[in-house]
Amino acid sequence: MDRTRAFYLSFSIALVIQLLLFGVFVSMYQNNQTLINRIENRNQSILMAEDLRRSSEYLTAYCRYFVETGDEQWETNYKEVILIRDGKKKRPDGWQFSLQDSMLNLGFTDVELEKLRLAMHNSDKLAETEWKAINAVKGLYPDEKGAYTRRGAPDKRLAIELVFGPSYHKTKLSILKPIDEVIDRVIDR
Repeated sequence: MDRTRAFYLSFSIALVIQLLLFGVFVSMYQNNQTLINRIENRNQSILMAEDLRRSSEYLTAYCRYFVETGDEQWETNYKEVILIRDGKKKRPDGWQFSLQDSMLNLGFTDVELEKLRLAMHNSDKLAETEWKAINAVKGLYPDEKGAYTRRGAPDKRLAIELVFGPSYHKTKLSILKPIDEVIDRVIDR
């Protein structure tokens, strides 16, 4: 074999190897990007689940502070958390979105979404109890349509029973348990 043919053969082999290596590097880069996207999605999913937990904790604290003190600032804080969670008010970081919409956009599995919906539903039920307690402190009671328009004597004792009683704690656990399960599933996934 003469030198020219040997050179072209060597050059061709080197070119094929370089193209193969380039393909491997492109594939590795794409896999790395996919991994980064999945990690970001997992972190965002966990943050969203934690946001639901945190908002539930804030609602509990603000309601209880109001029931104990009657200070209207706690009621204002309570209402603000509800508005933020429902996407009707901007968050402190400037973003405005509902937890429900965010959950749908993050790619939760059907099982995870169902658990989050259950936690959200139970949180909404607890918010009804908390709202009843807040209004009992103010002497407002539901009319036949469920609006708090009937005036009566403030009932702090009822309010305390509503937000410190065993039923309240049971409902609170029914919020936290599904959130924990979702976080565990997201981590496993």
